[in-house]
Amino acid sequence: PRTINAFAAWRASGRGAAVALPAALDRAAAGASAFEAVYGDRADRVRAELARLHPDLERAVIEDAYGRTLSRPVLSLRVKELVAVPVLIATDAPKQLASHVAGARRAGADDAEILEAAEQAKARCARGAFAPAISRVREALAKG
Repeated sequence: PRTINAFAAWRASGRGAAVALPAALDRAAAGASAFEAVYGDRADRVRAELARLHPDLERAVIEDAYGRTLSRPVLSLRVKELVAVPVLIATDAPKQLASHVAGARRAGADDAEILEAAEQAKARCARGAFAPAISRVREALAKG
């Protein structure tokens, strides 16, 4: 229901037309490209970890999360990765947070932008959860 309501609000806002999704065959290639851009030299290892969790998980992540969402041309990968940082903080996903902090940097965001994006999660975090999360962001940035 929230997704449907969000689309209704977006349509009512008059902010642009829908962007077509890549064809099904293109999603795997587009997703793999976006995944490599985010994970860099760790992409193969992360894909293998996903496949070990479940045989269909790697394909679903590549084709859906990356092929349908992160590879869409509406926003740059840099902007999408900057949005991912506070979302991952607010949803308490520390492992993915570190990966997407690095992904934001690979996509062209600088440390100040990443920290500013991270600060956006402060109001959405459970009490006491933001300080450890921002520390993880700083640690990920320090690793380079």
